[in-house]
Amino acid sequence: AALAARFSQSLGLPRGYRLMALLTRRQLAEKRKVHMQTVTGWEHDGMPVAERGRRGRPSLYDPAAVAAPSECPFSHA
Repeated sequence: AALAARFSQSLGLPRGYRLMALLTRRQLAEKRKVHMQTVTGWEHDGMPVAERGRRGRPSLYDPAAVAAPSECPFSHA
């Protein structure tokens, strides 16, 4: 936590500001206990992408932007 605080300060972010942990499609699928294709479907249905991947780098997603699977507005269930 101290390292994260020093890093945030070095970027000039306000005190107490927390950097969000972005997840890859695989990590988000594991966290939400769904298949990776489900996450792909959510993205096609309008789920925001925090950072679009390119040239062999994966897209990154903000886990806070996705509700629990049973509540997810992007879910096909």
